[in-house]
Amino acid sequence: MNLLDTEKIVLSSFLNLKRTTFKDSSETKTKLVSNKGNIPKLEGLYGFWWHGPDHYILNAERNIKVAGRKNKEEFEIHEVTWDWNLYEDYLPLYVGKSTNINKRFSQHLMIDTLEWYSDAECNSDFLLKRNTSCQFRSGFEHLFKRLDSDEKLEIMLNHIYFSFIEEPSFINRFYEEDRLIGCLRPWFNIDSER
Repeated sequence: MNLLDTEKIVLSSFLNLKRTTFKDSSETKTKLVSNKGNIPKLEGLYGFWWHGPDHYILNAERNIKVAGRKNKEEFEIHEVTWDWNLYEDYLPLYVGKSTNINKRFSQHLMIDTLEWYSDAECNSDFLLKRNTSCQFRSGFEHLFKRLDSDEKLEIMLNHIYFSFIEEPSFINRFYEEDRLIGCLRPWFNIDSER
């Protein structure tokens, strides 16, 4: 990849989650089930994007607290407001790399987990991560934590897009991910530092 390839992930085919997923209402709760046929099992870089009316994002929970380094007995707390790139046509939410984009897509969505926050957890300003592989879902759930599962599913299906580019080189994937994060400044890539 060269320096101009930042545009490739931006201009690669955007997949609307409505087209790459379907609803299975055979159970009492609606499930989001990945139609993995549209996402290849290849090595590369990928991104999750917001596209749609600004009012959803403007009214979302865009303030988070992030734990920093530990000083003696306490962690530094950084307060962040996701307010940059707000009016981009496609707002970058998360950029990552993988040896299997198809698998990472599913890990980010955690499609079998419908309820993310308990009532007590809903009042926290910290991101709630169920594991280390679901950074996109954690950020999305934080943005819309006051909505019920059906409303969040509707927003996800209508306003979240996914793009990817193939990159077979481990070294190129490693550095290109860092460069894309620096250039695009995706909201959900902000994480605690040690």
